Parts: sequence; C-alpha cells; structure tokens
Amino acid sequence: MQNIIGYKFIDYTRDNKEIFGNGFMRLIIGNTYHLAFQPGAEFLKECGGLHKFMNWKYNILTDSGGFQMVSLSKLCQMSENAVTFQSPVDGSEMVLR
Repeated sequence: MQNIIGYKFIDYTRDNKEIFGNGFMRLIIGNTYHLAFQPGAEFLKECGGLHKFMNWKYNILTDSGGFQMVSLSKLCQMSENAVTFQSPVDGSEMVLR
C-alpha cells in the first residue's frame, strides 16, 4: 500500500486516475482550517462540495481544526461556541464552530 503526504498538493498535468490509479487509495484527509481559507467554504459550496471540486468519488475525512486552535493560538480567539481565526496571509477572519 502506498502513502502519499502532500501539503497544498496541486498537479495540473495529471488527473486523479493517474495520481491514484493503483487502486489502493480510497481515502483523502483534508484540513478544515486550510480548506476554509483556501479555496474557501463559499467557493467549495459553489463547486458542489469538496468531492466535486476534487473530482474524487471515494471517502474524504476532514479534521475539526482543533490542532490549529492550539498551534496558531496567537492568531485566534476562542469562546465556548467557536474559534475565530485571523488569516496569516491577508488578515481576514474565519469562524469555526
């Protein structure tokens, strides 16, 4: 079985079949924090969701954003109901509930 680890992995020259064509890869893990900032929740919604955006018919797991709540504590404000992050790129805010 093959493990592939990528951060902001984009390959415009190959499709999913070429990248994951060995038949063993059936799961991708997405990072909620990074997906929310880029490409953004509204964009993903307009695309019909993460599966359609990625043209991926198998399972996708996303995390809760909890790791970033700790590791980026200087860029966020926490309450009982949500965490508000400030983008390190452009200063925009994002709320994870």
